[in-house]
Amino acid sequence: AVRQYLFQQHGIALPHDAISPIPLEFEGKVDERVADAHVYLPPIPPQSIRDRIETADLLMFAAHSQGVVVTAMLLALLVQEGIVRPMEQRVQLINYIETPAARELFELCSADNDLHKRFRSAMDFILQAGIKVVAVASWFDEVVPLYSALMHGFDHPSILRAIYIESTDYRGTEDFLTSLVLFSISLRNRGLSDMDLALHLTKYVSGSFYGGVTSGHSTLYEEVETYELALSF
Repeated sequence: AVRQYLFQQHGIALPHDAISPIPLEFEGKVDERVADAHVYLPPIPPQSIRDRIETADLLMFAAHSQGVVVTAMLLALLVQEGIVRPMEQRVQLINYIETPAARELFELCSADNDLHKRFRSAMDFILQAGIKVVAVASWFDEVVPLYSALMHGFDHPSILRAIYIESTDYRGTEDFLTSLVLFSISLRNRGLSDMDLALHLTKYVSGSFYGGVTSGHSTLYEEVETYELALSF
């Protein structure tokens, strides 16, 4: 996606070795995954992962499901330690949902929960540090509510909101529900309140309730345009 975007938009042919994919695939609860990822620094000759992060011009963190909370907390640590420098580097977090699955999903729904407070604090910190966040919801997501995927509870100019709709489910802008969802997103992207419209529309785009044929939860992160959108932000 990065190479394609730079070539098509700017005529830059980026060599393969200019990009360093760093998968952080760890199991467990949020705190366990943050701790494991924080110490995960295997060598990638001729530089370590830490060296590559510190010298990168662009850092893109793509997170899905529970990984969004993990990544927000990990990013806050890396910024505090000076490994990631948002004022000198371009840093982006691409969110596919706001809250994690399973038991911790319910914990995060409570504003009094410690994990909820720490996630909120981490998000506020990285936004204030200058990191851009791209929140991409998925049409007919059978797991994550629309308002959650769009980070409805956060208000910051460094958040860009979007929605992914499979071509088989897209009914065009003449469809009333589609137009309402896009209107809500457009308002938030302009720094305006949508008067909780996304919150009220959520139940109508949950799973296949509205007639969708696609399982929306795990399809958007395979779409190249998801990452191109982040690069253009």
